[in-house]
Amino acid sequence: MPIENFLPTIDNRRYDDILAEIRTRIPRYSPEWTDFNDSDPGITLAQLFAWMADLLLYRISLVPELNYLKFLQLIGIELQPAQPASAEITFPVKNTASGTWISIPQGTPVATESSGTDTPVVFETDRDLVALKATLAAVQVLDGYSFFNVTAINDAGNQGYEPFGPAAAEGSALMLGFDLNDAFPEVELNLFIFAEEKQSPDEFTSCGTPLYGPLTTSTISWEYWSGSNWRTLNLLKDETDGFLKSGHVYLKTPAAGLMTKTVIGSAAATLYWIRARLTRAAYDRVPVILTLRTNPVGALQAETTRDEVLGGSNGEPNQTFRLMHNPVLAGSLALEVDEGTGFLPWSQVEDFFGSGPHDQVFVLNATTGDIRFGDGAHGAIPTANIDNAGANVVARVYRSGGGKRGNVPAGAIKTPLLSLRGLRSEEGGVGKECRFRW
Repeated sequence: MPIENFLPTIDNRRYDDILAEIRTRIPRYSPEWTDFNDSDPGITLAQLFAWMADLLLYRISLVPELNYLKFLQLIGIELQPAQPASAEITFPVKNTASGTWISIPQGTPVATESSGTDTPVVFETDRDLVALKATLAAVQVLDGYSFFNVTAINDAGNQGYEPFGPAAAEGSALMLGFDLNDAFPEVELNLFIFAEEKQSPDEFTSCGTPLYGPLTTSTISWEYWSGSNWRTLNLLKDETDGFLKSGHVYLKTPAAGLMTKTVIGSAAATLYWIRARLTRAAYDRVPVILTLRTNPVGALQAETTRDEVLGGSNGEPNQTFRLMHNPVLAGSLALEVDEGTGFLPWSQVEDFFGSGPHDQVFVLNATTGDIRFGDGAHGAIPTANIDNAGANVVARVYRSGGGKRGNVPAGAIKTPLLSLRGLRSEEGGVGKECRFRW
């Protein structure tokens, strides 16, 4: 809830309220005053005083906001720092890559292009990704009777299509055709579905796991074409609630050689086919997919810093050190102090109220990056180390980022900062950036 909802108001009267109050008091204090028209000089003075009082009350009412924030800071409560934007990034693999897939490690940094004096905005991937060389060459909808080729609509990503047809009847299916010259490998197949979600325009798109349980009882079975029939594909995780929400779908493909190429529907090419078949229909509204992407991974607008030397402890109470980068992402800071026996980790706490004199803890202001140690009564004081006087406090790792700067347009995140052999150098990163949250 915004902090403005909790700020006290000294006086909420405005010009009309003050003038009306003056008019009601005239008969009591000046009964001989009978002309209340605007042309009366007394009413003119009343209007002047009401206007001046309105300005004064407005300025006075601004005082509590600053005081309120300062009082909270005195007891160790700070405003929540700016939160990082999140995005989905795809990693296209070259057709000439030696293997059928490449590994994208967790924490891979991908940046936007710099423009003028602006520095690039860096995003880091949230998890490991197996990027397939196989490309999504065809997308078809089987509504139970006919095939509809929606490949162009899926590639555009702005029109949307109904993956099970307008009726979403049982037996309808979404068909995905993959083009690969080699045998389809046994890997984790990661798909991201951008669904048309029913929400107000000022809400942000949810790009993660839903906060609540599934809202539909519809059942989708994932299958692959084996050459003679459709066989069950192992579903690892589905975050889309039956294609009603944006999210990832994780599948485990069968052993290499079990998937077979064929021609299906209106797609003329011979492809590997995977389908999502609706086995139980219980939708309150028909799902609509804006686009489906392969090789996607979630990313956060953040940069990882390692082994940053903050300085040396002098043995005084309430020492403060400042990190080079801010805001700091919650739970990302690992701090170590060398008191003469080697570097040991210290723990982060919200405040020192529950800490004793020997507790090796610190408090972090995530907005400014300030680190504060205890006073010896509430929280231990880092011991000065004469053998490492200027560098015995080290931030082993932390992540920083957040704010409006990370709210970049789709397709802007396309420059990997690590050398990943096998990736295409074209404008990849075809993702839909989620709006940042404060």
